[in-house]
Parts: sequence; C-alpha cells; structure tokens
Amino acid sequence: RLAFSPDGLHLAAICPRYDRLVIFDVTGDGRVRTAADVELDGRPMAVAPATGGFFVLQRPASDRRHVEPGWYDVYDHR
Repeated sequence: RLAFSPDGLHLAAICPRYDRLVIFDVTGDGRVRTAADVELDGRPMAVAPATGGFFVLQRPASDRRHVEPGWYDVYDHR
C-alpha cells in the first residue's frame, strides 16, 4: 500500500508482512531515495497522508488482534 504526501515530495509504503513503514523522498526527476525505514509496533493495515507526515493504521500481531484494539500513529517525513 502506498500514499503520496500532499505536496508530492514524499511517498510512503507499508509492508504488513514485515511490519515496516518506508518513506521515500521523491526528486524532481521522478527518482526516489529512502528517507526513513521504520519498524512498526503492530501490523500496518493502511497508510494515508497527513499534514507533515503519514497516518499509519495498525493492529496487534497474531491472536492479540482478536481482543486488543487497533491504533494509528503519525510519522513525520521531514
């Protein structure tokens, strides 16, 4: 799952298999470089742009997902 920042200068990708968020800087010529590689506390389910960063919706891993609530965090792309 992917999301661009409102200004189009950053791209976020989540990986539910490895519980990671990767934020890329997008250059003027359309290339990307890794700006951040974050190990998340839960399994990422969705990513959406936020002012100055990205919302990441997460849920608990394994069987805890059935009894514990999910949450979201905001990750800064600067």
